[in-house]
Amino acid sequence: MSFKSCQRVSSQEQKKVLAFLDLLFRYSFKLKNEMLMLYRLIFVSLFAMFGSIQAQVVIIAHKDVPVEQLTQPQLLDFYTGDIKRWKNKDPVIVFTLKPKTAIQDSFFYLLGRTSSRMKSIWMKNMLSGESDPPESLISESAVLQRVSSTPGAIGFVSQDSINDAVKTLMINKGKAWPLF
Repeated sequence: MSFKSCQRVSSQEQKKVLAFLDLLFRYSFKLKNEMLMLYRLIFVSLFAMFGSIQAQVVIIAHKDVPVEQLTQPQLLDFYTGDIKRWKNKDPVIVFTLKPKTAIQDSFFYLLGRTSSRMKSIWMKNMLSGESDPPESLISESAVLQRVSSTPGAIGFVSQDSINDAVKTLMINKGKAWPLF
């Protein structure tokens, strides 16, 4: 299962719509009052529909990971290094995306943190010797490959990227099974 947004639109489509809206808004001052009001109404409506769309994130894990679902706080604990072992005592290996992408932003939104806040948590943990930051990978395909080949691994990708080599974890808003 996945963390889903209200609408399924590719990032390319989003960019085109937002570029059109920007262009429309910039040149709307040249229009007559009636047309200006109509275009502004269209702009506001389209921005409400497309401007806040989030990419669809799927939490993935190695096939041997002993859980099927997590809560949002548990997922955050994995990514902050607070949970280091699965309930079967296997180590948790965490992967993240290196480049700043819509998927990464949506994932951090799911965690309730910004990317800069997560980086500061990772830096604090690293400097204090508590834990190392997650390994950052350059692409979603690299995350899929590493999660599928690393026992105990967890990561995130876009819904369009998932394959059968990994397990998809459901994010449950209620209680999940104990992890330890």
